[in-house]
Amino acid sequence: MYTVCAIRSPVTGRIYIGQTGEFEGRLRQHNAGDVRSARKDKPWELHALQQFMTRKEAMFVEWKLKRSKGLRDKWLEANKPGPSSLAIGS
Repeated sequence: MYTVCAIRSPVTGRIYIGQTGEFEGRLRQHNAGDVRSARKDKPWELHALQQFMTRKEAMFVEWKLKRSKGLRDKWLEANKPGPSSLAIGS
């Protein structure tokens, strides 16, 4: 499974969108400061998530989200985690 995720910095309010084959490990990397472009905004917490069967599908959705603010806003609202979800990797 591949995941398109949006993580949010509660400190700055920045939302980072990416795709990965291993979400929990990737979130740990962001919170450890191992991702250069996201280092100054840590800590990060899960904001939205959608899973796909192939990496090609996940990459296409990530590409579309990064190019359309209207689509991104709708996607963020539609894919928010449920009340039982936890901020993984903090």
